Amino acid sequence: MTSANPHVAWSAHLNDPEKRKEFIQTIKSSRTLIERFLVLLDQMETTIVQDANSLKQYDNPAWPYRQAHQNGRHSAIKQIRDLFTNL
Repeated sequence: MTSANPHVAWSAHLNDPEKRKEFIQTIKSSRTLIERFLVLLDQMETTIVQDANSLKQYDNPAWPYRQAHQNGRHSAIKQIRDLFTNL
């Protein structure tokens, strides 16, 4: 879903180059919101890591499915973080 260039992902819905530029500038000017959001993502990822490091998880016969779910959560957070970094 995300592009190698976050600007493209953010502004893909706009056809007018001037509107794209304006839209990206609006996002960049929301630095406080972006920084807080990235902190929340870090907290979510910390929780995922803590859950993954628990030995109790191996007692669950569905452990491979849980692990796949955890991997998917990591991947989603990375994709979202990529949208908000390097703007």
